[in-house]
Amino acid sequence: MQVKSKAILSVVAAGIGIFAMFFGFRVRKYYSQPPPQPQSQRGELLGDPDRFGLRTISVSDEVRVHLLDGDFKIARRMNEIPNSCTRIFESSFVTNSGSHAKSGQIILANPGEAFQASDYIANPELPFRRLEFAGLSTAKCFIHYQSGGKPSSFCLAVVDLANQKTVWVGESAKAAESPDDLRRMLFQGQFRHVAWLPVC
Repeated sequence: MQVKSKAILSVVAAGIGIFAMFFGFRVRKYYSQPPPQPQSQRGELLGDPDRFGLRTISVSDEVRVHLLDGDFKIARRMNEIPNSCTRIFESSFVTNSGSHAKSGQIILANPGEAFQASDYIANPELPFRRLEFAGLSTAKCFIHYQSGGKPSSFCLAVVDLANQKTVWVGESAKAAESPDDLRRMLFQGQFRHVAWLPVC
């Protein structure tokens, strides 16, 4: 009887050992795999060198301080900005490898709405940018918005409607509250400008 009990215990112990080995292998395999890369609503990998950024031409300081001369009608929601402005703005986004954004890939949330404010992706369905406000005139428009990331940036894109191109983009650590505030920041050189701004 004791021999039979020992045999049963040996079989049970062997079974537990095999199960433990199999379970340990599965755990090691799971943790050895790289974590999945988060994606934004734009379909681009955050941290990817081919993420979208704005490409523009450089302008002199004298031209920059006059970019927002004139009167602008202020828009506080994306649906208040005409397609003639947003289409040019959106088509100015390119990757570092030169691929242009397609229609619908550059999405801005309205002021106060949730968006991807940091590199931590809690909800991949949220847009990566959020509108602060925009300005519209007959010859040009501008879009001032916050771009998510760490740290978050505030961007200004100025669009020439007549020549159908984004003529200037700048990035700042703080937001403007009005067109006059933007003009002051431009005059004081508070916007950083480079030919390609991945942060925006």
